[in-house]
Amino acid sequence: MPIPRAVSDSGPDWLWRMVHKDIKWTGALVGSALWTPATGKRFIVTDFLIICSNAVELTVFDGTDSDGNRLVGGSFAANGGISAPNLRSSFRSSAINNVLKITTSAGSGYITVLGYEE
Repeated sequence: MPIPRAVSDSGPDWLWRMVHKDIKWTGALVGSALWTPATGKRFIVTDFLIICSNAVELTVFDGTDSDGNRLVGGSFAANGGISAPNLRSSFRSSAINNVLKITTSAGSGYITVLGYEE
């Protein structure tokens, strides 16, 4: 039986749909939009990078910050972060028109998210 390929492995057609979203934050954010897909579309995160200048509690989530909707969440040290390239299991929004959001306790840093919309 052949091994199924991830949608992102399906070749050139997804390359022209790549999306790059990033923000720089300073201070507390509560449910700020990071990626608002086009109307009638959903986001699919394939890679992300977080760099924290200061210690921070940070959550990135799909629509509502609840169990099962978080891409990442936790405490990050000053000058810390996370690099998650080429997610084997892409993070797909649970519904069309959902927004990828970020909440931070304070601090400052950058987040970059890569993926596509379908």
